[in-house]
Amino acid sequence: MAKTNTYEEARKKRLEENSQRLQELGIEKISKTLSQLSKSVKKSPQAQRHLPKFKSESVISIVEPRRSSRARNSVVSYRDD
Repeated sequence: MAKTNTYEEARKKRLEENSQRLQELGIEKISKTLSQLSKSVKKSPQAQRHLPKFKSESVISIVEPRRSSRARNSVVSYRDD
């Protein structure tokens, strides 16, 4: 438990030093107002995942399926003529 206390003490000390540094630079007020603004502004919903729109079955049946224009091998015949 002693390690936890020393860690916490070091953390608090670091936080105090950082806040003093912010006060010296005059940034503390700005950072607080920005954090308040970001909390008050309603965040837009994240990109909604849209389901793909499927064509109706009637449209699919009318359209002829796409075929490859690649030359096809002739049908193999195993008969002896």
